[in-house]
Amino acid sequence: MFLVVDVSRSMRFSTARWSKRMRTIHVAATLGFSAAAENCHLGFMAFSDKVEAYEPPRKGQAHVWRIIERLYNLRDTEHGTNCETAIRFLRSHLRRTAIVFLLSDFVIDPDATPLTDLPDFKALARKHDVVPIVFEDELERSLPTGHGLIRLRSAEGPHELLLSLSSKQRTRFEALVNHRKAALRDLFFSLGMDCLFLQVGEPFLDPLMTLLERRKKG
Repeated sequence: MFLVVDVSRSMRFSTARWSKRMRTIHVAATLGFSAAAENCHLGFMAFSDKVEAYEPPRKGQAHVWRIIERLYNLRDTEHGTNCETAIRFLRSHLRRTAIVFLLSDFVIDPDATPLTDLPDFKALARKHDVVPIVFEDELERSLPTGHGLIRLRSAEGPHELLLSLSSKQRTRFEALVNHRKAALRDLFFSLGMDCLFLQVGEPFLDPLMTLLERRKKG
């Protein structure tokens, strides 16, 4: 098993109790100790627009604790997300077929190559069992209640956007969000990937266990 964790700037965002980054730590710990219980080798990589940390696959609970400690202690980065570098690094270091859990919000730097145009992402899916886990915040699904204007700033770059909190703008915003989510689902499905969308403000354990049980039966 391999844990690939997005630690880019957008992962610090949250309107809930836990940031997306903290939720990735919770999920990574759960997956890591599940791997240890199954006596599996576990590897780890953290990335933003570059590889921030790497641990080669090893067995044992002590190794899981080392991974979680490294992930927790990583310094906050101001970098955005560029999956291309991370996936290329991962492909070069995965010597055997693996289950790859890809933990990210999949909010990509606008100047980076999108996942749909990455040959390495498709090649990774052909050789390995890739499972994307997508972390979402409530504010990313719908605009806040109220009236007037709201200024949004991209967590992946310098871009800003001024939006009206009108009903028409809310409808348009939600349509764009739903389109993005559907496009991600379609991409994962086309590559034969099992995926999970997690709301950071909601309990994660039951959906994660359901995913793992479904995969065992499959």
